[in-house]
Amino acid sequence: MFSVLQSIRVLQLADTAAAFGLDPQALFANILDIEQVRARQYSPSWHESIRMMASLMRSCAGKPVAVDFGKRWTISSYGTLGMLISSMENLRSVFNFAGEITHLVGLEPPYVLVHAGEQTRLELTLTGWSVSTPVKQFIAESLFTSYARTSRMLLGGTFPLNEVSFSHPAPPYSSELEALFDCPVYFNRPYNSAVFAAALLTQTFPTYNPHIAGPGLEACRELVRQMHRSTNIADSVRLELSQSPGFYPDRTAMAKRFCLESRTFSRRLESEGVTYQDLITQAKMAYAKQLLSETATTSDIALKLGYCDEANFRRAFKSWTGTTPAGYRVICQSTHSAPNH
Repeated sequence: MFSVLQSIRVLQLADTAAAFGLDPQALFANILDIEQVRARQYSPSWHESIRMMASLMRSCAGKPVAVDFGKRWTISSYGTLGMLISSMENLRSVFNFAGEITHLVGLEPPYVLVHAGEQTRLELTLTGWSVSTPVKQFIAESLFTSYARTSRMLLGGTFPLNEVSFSHPAPPYSSELEALFDCPVYFNRPYNSAVFAAALLTQTFPTYNPHIAGPGLEACRELVRQMHRSTNIADSVRLELSQSPGFYPDRTAMAKRFCLESRTFSRRLESEGVTYQDLITQAKMAYAKQLLSETATTSDIALKLGYCDEANFRRAFKSWTGTTPAGYRVICQSTHSAPNH
């Protein structure tokens, strides 16, 4: 299911590129082959879709490509899961479902619901994501566009927002965003958020059907359990971490992706001779080596891996590899420059 949704995401990114007069096959040629994805001959990763977003933002600077993509990503994009979501009772149950079954609905940036009196703030917590600022802008604009349109459909046509805030500067199409959300839109804020009445979380959907919602949710949980019951869970976690380099969920959050309690998750890993922290360290080391073999500065790498300063990163890297980041970079450079025999 996850790979299917990833393919849909990639194809809708291609459709957005075409809508802005670009040739998707040419634009994304150095990332993947769109036609292979379209023919179901290749399953793209989350990381590849991130690279596609970056390419779109570079090629369409100042244009509302993220808004276009967000409009394309509707409840129908989720297929059978979309039917299940429509059958749920209210937005609260949908948000709970999205958080619990992340592995099925596709890897999305984490969010938090902050309640303050009669208002609720949906906040995207993009801190720590190792993606460029334009990609963060794409993610925020496209998700809020999709959330607003989908919520209006689920609630029977109306989802009044009090305000929407973005952390990036105002784009040339800011008036289009205000018209889309039909509320004040602010930029250069500390976070990306959408504020709405708390009562909307518990407003019953017109399509609510408990006879579908209850069994459907349990079926999804069982599917996730089956996906990992007979597999090496450590390898599955490694794959999860590699698909979003620089983003390292805590143990509880990762356990939820496998529909496991945190303690059960830890015991499963320990039975395979590894801890979750070991896997985090392995993922960080692999990502650091990749960045050092490219052109990233040590300070940038430290930031991408979540270290508060260069010194802490240097100490960590030496403990992992026995050499410093600078020493490892020299080894990479000498290897690349060595003549072939």
